[in-house]
Amino acid sequence: MEEYRIMMELYYKSQNREDYYELYEKYVEPELDKIMESESFSDVDEFAGNISANSEMLGFVMGFKTAMELIKEC
Repeated sequence: MEEYRIMMELYYKSQNREDYYELYEKYVEPELDKIMESESFSDVDEFAGNISANSEMLGFVMGFKTAMELIKEC
């Protein structure tokens, strides 16, 4: 699980957008911490679903922000 955390962190840091990494720290990282501390499979399943949903939301938000920045430049 620690390897997965490192991969996620490197991915979000590699985006060269500080706000992207800040959103990762706020919405995805806490769910990873919960998985590391959980003791039941149902909890892990729930937190994994939260990570998936939050990651998808981050992609949408950052895509929208990028689109708005491009529109402003036009």
